[in-house]
Amino acid sequence: MMKQEGYYCHECKTFHEELPFSYVTEAPIYFYNMDEEERKKRFYLKDNVCMLDKEHFFVNGIIPIYVKELDVDFYWGVWVSLSKESYYKVKKRRRLGFIEPMFGWLSTEIPIYPDTVNLKTKVHYQAGEELPIIELEPTDHPLALEYEHGISLARVEEIAHLLCEIQ
Repeated sequence: MMKQEGYYCHECKTFHEELPFSYVTEAPIYFYNMDEEERKKRFYLKDNVCMLDKEHFFVNGIIPIYVKELDVDFYWGVWVSLSKESYYKVKKRRRLGFIEPMFGWLSTEIPIYPDTVNLKTKVHYQAGEELPIIELEPTDHPLALEYEHGISLARVEEIAHLLCEIQ
């Protein structure tokens, strides 16, 4: 297995000690469309679950993307909307035990791809894991293709450069 020892970012002209293998989003995209005061009134956001106006329900999870050369996964930390019924199953999952896979809509904008909001997903909770695995429905969307086929180490570095440019 190869080991990645950092990379030089051409955007910020800095050598970074480690190549990032995960990126997270703190809340669903709808959270960022509101000012701070409105967020406080309308959102419940705690313990990897989120509710908007007690009508829209979200869970935090990870999309694993296989990195071929390293035999490891790269992770996108994302939010997925669920039905009310599925959301409350998640809230009670410690008492219920196993939860079957649930349908959801991706609710995170990943800026290096064409629109990622509302891609179809399945949410898979694993025993002992806090965050579920988010499975993307097979489509021709670039994110879904990377999920299905994996990416190269060069692509991981490209993602780091692209996100450095955006931030």
